[in-house]
Amino acid sequence: MKAKLAEAFSDYADYHRNETNQRLHAIGIPLIVFGTFGFFGPNYGLLLWLAVNAWYLSLDARLGAAFAIVSLGLLYGASGIAGPWLLALFVAGWVIQGVGHYYEGRSPAFFKNAQHLLIGPLWVLQKYTRLAR
Repeated sequence: MKAKLAEAFSDYADYHRNETNQRLHAIGIPLIVFGTFGFFGPNYGLLLWLAVNAWYLSLDARLGAAFAIVSLGLLYGASGIAGPWLLALFVAGWVIQGVGHYYEGRSPAFFKNAQHLLIGPLWVLQKYTRLAR
């Protein structure tokens, strides 16, 4: 894992030490990503997917490639879901995150650094797959 990503993961992990919070993030973050892709629609969602995954690949090729595959499934899965359901899933994801941070006893990491909004999905994938080196 490259130094920049290791530093970002370390900073992010400081806000996610509680096991319950970590497990809730493993549910909430994919819901948020799914809803976000759905809001953008298949065309703009693909542009978002390309931009985010280009950055992830630059941070760590192996983890970035894995995320590209997973997030492509989320993108295309979201393209077939009606707007009210996307909104409900998106909101549910944020509520789950909030509950996790209640157990953590600390505010979300993105309050300190907005880049953590992009680090979170990659961190969850890394944590539960151990793909990063």
